[in-house]
Amino acid sequence: MDLPLPFPTRAAAGASLTEALAEFRGAKNTLILALVRGGVVWLSSTVRVGGEMLTAAIQKLGEKTPEEAETLKREWGLSRAPENRELFSVLVPPLSALKDEIVGRLEYWRTKQGEENPVTRIFLTGRASNLLGFPEYLSSGLGIPVSRANVWEHVLSFDEEI
Repeated sequence: MDLPLPFPTRAAAGASLTEALAEFRGAKNTLILALVRGGVVWLSSTVRVGGEMLTAAIQKLGEKTPEEAETLKREWGLSRAPENRELFSVLVPPLSALKDEIVGRLEYWRTKQGEENPVTRIFLTGRASNLLGFPEYLSSGLGIPVSRANVWEHVLSFDEEI
């Protein structure tokens, strides 16, 4: 069954590229990873790592409330600013676990599809994917481009329409 994608990818346009859509949810401890080639979802996997894990890790910094942790996550994220060193060090372990889970799914794909169909790019969606520096962190660790999905990309231009 073909699943509709929230944005057109090169893979959805019928190209032979394999791209991934990673929905990193904030309210649930869930990442959904879908590998797409030729407009078809070939592999879908759920990982029990999500935005709540990050909030819980931040809360342990000086006994923060959930609201304070969310604010810190939104405003500072993975910033490498000296004043963010402590927050960065708390966020890296759960994000490293998430990266390792993605690596495992990509490795599974590689063993089943061979070297001729590697995943060439990952698009991030979901509230937790808005974490400052998150696409760059994943891209560096995975060795492939990672960016936030822009659902409006082929619909309208914000510069021209708004």
